[in-house]
Amino acid sequence: MTLYFENPVHFAENGTISTNGIWHPNAPLLAVASYSQEKGGFVTIFDELGEPIPDITFPSHPVSQVTALVWHPEKKLLVTGWENGELKTWNDNNIEFISISGPHKAPVTLLEFSEKGSRLVSCDSSGSLVGWKVENKDQIVTAFHHDLKECITHLLFRLTVKNLNFDIEGLAKAAVNGDEQALDIFSNWRPKTTARKFRVQEGNDNLCFYVGTQEGTVYYINQSGACTEVLNTEGMPLSYMLYHPTRDIVVVMMEGLTIGTFSVEPQGQLNELAKVKLSGRIQSMRGSNGQGLVWAGNNCLAILTGDLTVRIWDIETNDNYILPVTIKSYTIDKQDKSRQVNEMFTCLSFCRTSSTLCAGTNIGRLFFWLKKIHKSVYIENPEDAWELSNINIVSGTIKQLMWGSINLRLPLLEKIWATQRNANQVLLQAEDAEHLVNLDMQVSDMTINENYIVFTNGRSIAAYEIVWKLTSDNKFELNANLSQGTEKTSKINTNMVGTFSKDNDAIMLYERNILTLFPSGITMHSLNGALVTTIPVLQAEGEPIGMDLCGNYLTVFTIDGFLKLYDLSDRNPKLITNSYNLYDTCSDFGEIIQAKSNSNGTKVALTIAAANLIPDGKLYVWDIEKDNLLCYDFKKKRRSFDYEDDTLEMSDNNPDETKAIYDKVCTNRIPLSIHWDTYDCRLLVCSARKMKIASKSKSLVNLYGASSVDLENEDHVIVTLFISSECGIRIHDIKAIAPDAKLLALSTPYIVILKKLDIVREVMNDFIGLEHCNIATKEAVLEFSYNLSLGNMDTAFKAIKLVQSTGVWNSLARMCVKTKKLDVAGVCLGHMGNARAARALRQCMADPSLPQEAKLAVLAIQLNMLDDAEQLYIQCERYDLLNKLYQSRNKMDEALSIAETKDRIHLKNTEYHYAQQLEQDGCC
Repeated sequence: MTLYFENPVHFAENGTISTNGIWHPNAPLLAVASYSQEKGGFVTIFDELGEPIPDITFPSHPVSQVTALVWHPEKKLLVTGWENGELKTWNDNNIEFISISGPHKAPVTLLEFSEKGSRLVSCDSSGSLVGWKVENKDQIVTAFHHDLKECITHLLFRLTVKNLNFDIEGLAKAAVNGDEQALDIFSNWRPKTTARKFRVQEGNDNLCFYVGTQEGTVYYINQSGACTEVLNTEGMPLSYMLYHPTRDIVVVMMEGLTIGTFSVEPQGQLNELAKVKLSGRIQSMRGSNGQGLVWAGNNCLAILTGDLTVRIWDIETNDNYILPVTIKSYTIDKQDKSRQVNEMFTCLSFCRTSSTLCAGTNIGRLFFWLKKIHKSVYIENPEDAWELSNINIVSGTIKQLMWGSINLRLPLLEKIWATQRNANQVLLQAEDAEHLVNLDMQVSDMTINENYIVFTNGRSIAAYEIVWKLTSDNKFELNANLSQGTEKTSKINTNMVGTFSKDNDAIMLYERNILTLFPSGITMHSLNGALVTTIPVLQAEGEPIGMDLCGNYLTVFTIDGFLKLYDLSDRNPKLITNSYNLYDTCSDFGEIIQAKSNSNGTKVALTIAAANLIPDGKLYVWDIEKDNLLCYDFKKKRRSFDYEDDTLEMSDNNPDETKAIYDKVCTNRIPLSIHWDTYDCRLLVCSARKMKIASKSKSLVNLYGASSVDLENEDHVIVTLFISSECGIRIHDIKAIAPDAKLLALSTPYIVILKKLDIVREVMNDFIGLEHCNIATKEAVLEFSYNLSLGNMDTAFKAIKLVQSTGVWNSLARMCVKTKKLDVAGVCLGHMGNARAARALRQCMADPSLPQEAKLAVLAIQLNMLDDAEQLYIQCERYDLLNKLYQSRNKMDEALSIAETKDRIHLKNTEYHYAQQLEQDGCC
């Protein structure tokens, strides 16, 4: 589910009316043209929170309005056109706007940069067209001037990406989906990390462009300024002009909903390919913002037809369909129903990075459609690729939509967890209590521990104390070890501690102090805002882009690949490591994605992007004590443990069969979230997504008795690993989770997962039935699991030999089904005192005709793991034993089906027993 934030733009003048706005393509900067009775026309630049950028003198004119705006595609350079024909520019090095002298005398109606920004074109209402050259220091000088004597309504630059002849939109998705060719192509591309968009870095800028006039004439102007007429619609006005993002095709929409596609010749001539006439309200849909026809993918056009309809036309397959406008979870009140008759879409906007199409209506409703692109999945109806995900309401008529860029983070979590329900509401939850926090700010990040929760919107910070209220009105700090009776009568409450202003990119909470990340370093404040200390970052190391806190240890990483670890237990943070430079260690290093320290500050787990800024598919662990980098490669079929010597193999004590299964499941994946256990410094959990999604969906099956093929085809899995200096990286367990779930934390015995808006604590396989065990038992189970993953059976049994709990031995016996340790299972059954199970296991192990999976199934049956036993019998194709298991579970329909298809030799016997069952049930 996507959460949208509403940030009203704050104008200093009352009664301000905005006429136009445009986001910078890469930076979170919004330029807005406005006017008011007192000030006249003016332009303002805002940040993503709707606040004006400080220390800029914004231009104004008492009688002239701003009529056109354009951002440079790469630089922070804004060009504004005015009603009196003036042009004014601003860049991030200047405080004031600078005027450009030019020939315009009429209102400037159109401004547009070429794809890379080396050419600027301006047009006015009298038909005057000026080409400008943008020099290195943002100096803009005249290149050519044309007077077309016609009102120019459209301006369209040619694109250069067409010559690469591949799918730009699907490039990032293809890279994540495992297309090796796409990965190779991606090495020539650089995404702008702030906006996560992609652009061509090599080749010359295309300076040629088209202009369309009110009379329906289209002219082509080449790089030298020569003008040629290439299309005449015989007086039919143009509504929209678009250039195909990947091919040499121009799309022209004329009044009357007639759309034509034209191929582009090298010299700019247009040749008609196709022309269609769409049904809809016959009226002019052309507006000043040109948002009635947009690209919704590389070959799909989204079209407004003058009513509450969005039509998609695929120009390649010629598919034509309408997007849904109703959603199950959305209810329309009576007032909406009375107005819905006259409701119509007014504008469209498509976000290529998230594949989301947004449409606004004349009564203030916003519709969001998500395009689901999986080329490996066949979709019978093309409209099924679109899902209406949200319908939001704002006040007034929506005239313009613009996608901007802001990076919002998910809630953090400890023993108490917090879920953000909307922009300014956060739900606090414990096992048997919850509390809704209503805030005055819109939350973009938050951090929580057992006693406090802190919120920020990027500009200000608010801290709250978490308390328990009991029936006796006594207050206690939140404690995860409250008695069962107390939990039933207690509830969570919050008290405001303090608020203060502080610009930040991220926040962390350490005891009673707040850590804030900003471009020049990290500061530590008290809960009421008093500055405690500052953690500077050297300029040579680059600005810090991320931090993580685990226990007393703070991990900081910079944009230039430097990694540092601080100990916060002293009054002043202490740097406990030298700066570790990933550029020196990784030959193909691009940027650190995430880095997290374990609970005792001896190791740091991290994932990185390669030089092409694509995740390299490896999990790295920096061993601080030995100062070397361990590595596990999820992407390649071969795995490595040491970056310097990736041929290091696992110890011989670890069975080759288990190792092969784990490696096969972890092949062709990308690691996403990583989290250390808050208790055991050796235990790490990592979520990994498959690079190619299987065409057929599989049911989620735990590794207990599950086929390795099932897990291998799962889209999203959680991998539990043990990390040690002596033995490197060892996989301990793998389990599948839902594709849309997100790994949040690991706190033994729970793995914490976010599913939609619900936080779920799933019990680790080793601790099923031991969720509330004491510390000694927890340590014994973890030590047993660690040595079991290493293959040290003697040491593993020594770790638990003093444990007397039957539940612990039962949990370990269940774990033996997963690890295929039948000999260990026999010992566990002996400590459980389960003689019948021990006898059944001993007999099956002595039977040479039974495969390993069947023997494990016998063990699973004795431990009441019947579903797992079914999977094991299917895996080894012992359908005769599966038939007997179904009959013993009274699943006669399944037993009969197996007998008819897989176990024909026992068909009559199965029918006889089925008939007996029906007779006993009186179903004769």
